Amino acid sequence: MHQVREANASNYTRGAQALKLMREKLAALKHKRSGDLDKAKAHLRKSKDLQRQLDAVMASPGGSAMAPTAEEYKQLAVKMTREGKMDLARKYLRLSKQATSAEAEAGEGEGGSPPVVEDPPPMAAVEIPPEYLSEPTGAPDLEPEPALSADALRQRIREEKVEALKHKRGGDLDKARAHLRRSKELQKQLDAIMAE
Repeated sequence: MHQVREANASNYTRGAQALKLMREKLAALKHKRSGDLDKAKAHLRKSKDLQRQLDAVMASPGGSAMAPTAEEYKQLAVKMTREGKMDLARKYLRLSKQATSAEAEAGEGEGGSPPVVEDPPPMAAVEIPPEYLSEPTGAPDLEPEPALSADALRQRIREEKVEALKHKRGGDLDKARAHLRRSKELQKQLDAIMAE
């Protein structure tokens, strides 16, 4: 019973430090993008200190022997969803499923320790395509369009969705919703064409 408490405490410490590390990296990135390099450097220094602490926890007895459980990954996925970080939430959910299958295989196998499930990449390693990083421009184009072919409609729908995503990431939710509405209108037109 005492060992279980120590393992849970170790997992909690490791998870809390990993979460702090991610927050510091995100804060550094935010300040770098806004042009405040001094604050970005300060957050980066804190993240490096936290990384060293996390490495020390992982190197301690019981730290590296216990891979995060499927439940821990699920909790992180829920937390990232609540914070609006859907890409990370999906990654943690995938890792949760992998950990679940690994735990099941370990239970059916020879009774050995479960295979180590690799952690998601740090935030610095997550790449965002350059077209999503460009600044949003102008108001959405809401003029009615002439009749388009099915292929042209599909392309236009894709463009509207990309624009909606750009505006959402830029914080302009009204423009994002307008682009999504336009994409749904175009989808209705495409469905009508395909029904003919």
